[in-house]
Amino acid sequence: MDARRTDHTAIVGCDLFVDGVAVESPGSGADLDRLHERAREHGGFVWLGLHEPTEAALTRVAEVFGLHPLAVEDVLHREQRVKFERYEEVSFLVVRAARYVEHHRLTAGFVRVFVGPQFVITVGQGSVMEQVHGFDEVVNALLQARLTQVSVDQNNDMRKIASWAAIAAVPTVIGGVYGMNFATMPELAWRFGYHGAMLLILLGAATLYWLLRRAGWL
Repeated sequence: MDARRTDHTAIVGCDLFVDGVAVESPGSGADLDRLHERAREHGGFVWLGLHEPTEAALTRVAEVFGLHPLAVEDVLHREQRVKFERYEEVSFLVVRAARYVEHHRLTAGFVRVFVGPQFVITVGQGSVMEQVHGFDEVVNALLQARLTQVSVDQNNDMRKIASWAAIAAVPTVIGGVYGMNFATMPELAWRFGYHGAMLLILLGAATLYWLLRRAGWL
């Protein structure tokens, strides 16, 4: 006896999105032809979630949304490889999902995803349904961690840029002062004026570098 769900109960979720908002959620009783047509008319997309669909159910879905026979065959034969393929305008992705159960045992399953111009179809096989609700939290946590790391890296980069700009300003200021071409500037006639200016630049830049390095900016 086929242990997979019947055609009607294979649909575990269905929504029509227009402008990023779910405008219709018919659930397992969805009229797929009508929803797909509405998605094309209004520039939206249909999300359809399936779990352990029968061959008849998946064939019907493939007819409505134009899924490639090779991708459908992979689902029916329960292809056990993680992969990504593209069939004209439809992308097909296979990912592995794992679930921890008691007695230190892991059960694994697969999620197949079809992405087209006006639809996203997910097909769950194995012990994946319990994981679906946790995916959003995991993805959000990863995104937040990555954004935090990016923010820290950007702050560090800005500190380094500001530090080197400050160090570069030392010779710029000193050179600007002695480049004003005033007739009366005592240091210009001094025998060691050039050497003194160079020494002042080096000491100023070195002191600023040491202070910024100590503060952790460099």
